[in-house]
Amino acid sequence: MRRAVVCGDAFTAAAFSAVHYYVAFRDEDFAGKVPRQGGGAGLVHTNCMYCQALTLKLNKLQKELGPRGFQALEVAWNEGAEQLVPEFVHKFEVAFPVGYSEWPPIMAYMGFSVFDRPVTPLVVVIDRKGVIRAQTPAEGDSNLQNEAKLRALIDGLLAKTQ
Repeated sequence: MRRAVVCGDAFTAAAFSAVHYYVAFRDEDFAGKVPRQGGGAGLVHTNCMYCQALTLKLNKLQKELGPRGFQALEVAWNEGAEQLVPEFVHKFEVAFPVGYSEWPPIMAYMGFSVFDRPVTPLVVVIDRKGVIRAQTPAEGDSNLQNEAKLRALIDGLLAKTQ
């Protein structure tokens, strides 16, 4: 199993050293939650309707499961993401950290070939030890976009930490 690693006050992968976080949140709002409990990351395109729907689901899960230790995070990786993330955060009233990245670190993190053309959104679920427990394959997987299935997976991981 691949591991996500702690990088500063947010969780990322080592390959995400170039990810920049939009500063709409104080670090203390989410510092340490993921390494201690578990989290989910959405790798999104800000203009993708499926990604926007995932953002709304992660928002809901963050509000409901955040008190139990869940921490959501999104990284936008579409062209112009750096300029688009602030409006995206505002429009969808995102309740968790959102960053942006270029294509190569996302592909490397997900373990995809440069020849893959992954669907969006990509979802990664990470346990409290930093182990990736589920991730979307390049060809997609609607299970990780299904709120009930995602909630069940996260609930199971959170239950193991109590």
